[in-house]
Amino acid sequence: MSGKIRKEKKELMKAKKILHPNSRKVNAIVKRTHKAISRQKSKWSSMIKQQLIGEKLMWLKQNMCPDLCPYMETDIVKLLVKYIGRNDEELEQIEIKHSIGKRGRQHANRQDIILMSKKEEQTQLDTCGIGNIYYCY
Repeated sequence: MSGKIRKEKKELMKAKKILHPNSRKVNAIVKRTHKAISRQKSKWSSMIKQQLIGEKLMWLKQNMCPDLCPYMETDIVKLLVKYIGRNDEELEQIEIKHSIGKRGRQHANRQDIILMSKKEEQTQLDTCGIGNIYYCY
């Protein structure tokens, strides 16, 4: 909880008399609290997006060949296809567990997340592109 939200709660607790739920003062406090919460959510969402982009760039940098200095377009596409298929082994393991077990869809949540991200990345590559990456070590 942010400091502003705590301040609003303290302000409500300090009230000497009981405030009516529809009073102007309570409405103002609620409005400020909701505004602070929404600001906090937007900060968190932007931080998560930046973290995902950073992880993607780190993976690409770790899997680039240092011998190729100017990466050609075909090399970039190969690298991005390798990036999209980075979780294929885990999907195969999940499929093996499905074929052996009688428990239904074990690890279904993880499988769905991997398939959704793989599909999204494939559509990005096919349409607008994940991003033109021209790195040189």
